[in-house]
Amino acid sequence: MISAANQQEYYQELLDKKSEYEGVFYVGVKTTGVFCRPTCPARKPKIENCEFYETAEEALLASFRPCKRCRPLSHPNQVSDLVRLLVDAVEDNPEKRWTNQDFQKLSVDASTARRQFKKRFGMTFVEYARARRMGLALKQIREGDAVIDAQLSTGYESSSGFRDAFSRI
Repeated sequence: MISAANQQEYYQELLDKKSEYEGVFYVGVKTTGVFCRPTCPARKPKIENCEFYETAEEALLASFRPCKRCRPLSHPNQVSDLVRLLVDAVEDNPEKRWTNQDFQKLSVDASTARRQFKKRFGMTFVEYARARRMGLALKQIREGDAVIDAQLSTGYESSSGFRDAFSRI
């Protein structure tokens, strides 16, 4: 958990677009549902609409999606076409459960996807997709939806599988 003092510091660095804070924190914007890097060129939100995270995975689990302007899941000015393709595929259908056949349809080797995501983000592609799905489920539960509705709408067919994924987080 990020302290209140760090939140104030991070907010000021967000306003100043300090590049030395790249990779130190990410900001989730409650009003838009996106998370950004500190140097994002988008208009800056009010502090009460910001949530700060140390990792992209934490932001995903909090139900935020990656910003399309600053692309927080890529290194500045450098992201492979494969990573961009896979992130876009997840955003097109975040409830999807990925199988080897899905990788074949995209002409992508699953082990290459796993390696590239692990190298860039510290998590595999499947972990990224799962975190995105679970973030959506957690958002629905926070908004008052029934747990079973959140489970089914995010592609978890078995309640025990959902419970296991939820408890791991």
